[in-house]
Amino acid sequence: MSYEILDVKRPDDVVDVSYADNYVTPELLPKAICMAGEVVAYLFATIDGKSMYVNFFEVVDDKKEEGHGTEIVDFLFKHYELQCMTGKVMIESGLRAYYFWESLGSDLSIPL
Repeated sequence: MSYEILDVKRPDDVVDVSYADNYVTPELLPKAICMAGEVVAYLFATIDGKSMYVNFFEVVDDKKEEGHGTEIVDFLFKHYELQCMTGKVMIESGLRAYYFWESLGSDLSIPL
């Protein structure tokens, strides 16, 4: 799969993520991850050298279960020449996000 990264200029442009305002700061503007001109995911992250801190990453609902999450993480490592990726895992409903990151070999703990 071939992806591209687009800057999202205004939080209002992030139509798929209703709680995006919680993540947007002047230093942390969202990125749209697109494939063939269609948004498949949103990413709120900062990069420091070869390390990315992910505040939020979500594949849009109608694109989940198609392998985009795993492919995008791989794409991000290659695109930004990353050596590591850290961040937060939000447990919204169930442990879906936790299991996704665990399947990629992440070392996680669930806050109580």
